[in-house]
Parts: sequence; C-alpha cells; structure tokens
Amino acid sequence: MAKYGEVTSCRVSPDLSSHCRTPLSACAKRRRIASPEGEMGTELVVLNACDPANTHGPPLLSRLPSTWLVLDRGFPLLVAADSGTRLTSPEGTEPQSLVQAVISLVNHLRRHRTRINTTVWNGEAATRGPWRRYLEEAGFYHDDPGMSWDGW
Repeated sequence: MAKYGEVTSCRVSPDLSSHCRTPLSACAKRRRIASPEGEMGTELVVLNACDPANTHGPPLLSRLPSTWLVLDRGFPLLVAADSGTRLTSPEGTEPQSLVQAVISLVNHLRRHRTRINTTVWNGEAATRGPWRRYLEEAGFYHDDPGMSWDGW
C-alpha cells in the first residue's frame, strides 16, 4: 500500500516543467528497477495522446492528435509533440532505449506520414549533443534546422 507522499503514478510533462508530479528521471529509475538487469520490455507501445488508454493526461501532457507517447511497460520513454517535431525523454534513460523508442515512433508514424522533421529534443536543438546520434541511428539525417526522416 502506498504511503502518503509516495510516488504511485508516472506523469509526463512535454516541457519537463516543475508541474510534473513525477520527474521523468524517477520514471527512468523505476523502469530500470522493474526490469531485470535494465533490459527493455519486449515491445514498445506507441499511443496517441488522445487515446483513452493513455493514462498520462492533462494537465501534464497535452491531449492533442499530433502528440504521441512511446511507452515501455507503461513507463514513458518518449513524448513526440507536433508529430515528432519536438521530442521529450526522461533524464537518465539508456541511449539504446531512446533509439528504440524513436524507431518505434517512426514505424508507427510512417503509416500516414512520409516525412518527420525533428528540431527540438528536451528543449535543445536536435542537431546538438547526443540527440543527433540517436536520431541518426534511427535513420534520420541532418536537414536544417533539425533532423529529418523520409519514408521513401
């Protein structure tokens, strides 16, 4: 049974604001603890923010049709706002988990989109830092002002 003040749910804030009930870093830690030796679950789930199965809702996650959530065993790995233009991920998530989350997102979005342009990841330019490498591993290429993926 949960004690008063104990984290019992995992909420996502696209801008990682202080309004987050559970910091994304805590979600990443809980995911590592729940998984033996930090392994990822067998299959990632991509949900639209408007999906009734999405328990990570307002006011922390905008329920817009252009926002997508990638989950690993119910824990958020990636929030893709504006159909992938702005990405948000938990601090401390394993790089390979992020690459797999982007690949899952692309595989889902390719059904109705032929191009994805990502310009921002965790508030930084997608072309800087580790984000660029993660996107390149998922099949993106540099295309000012960000990184792009073409379905053709």
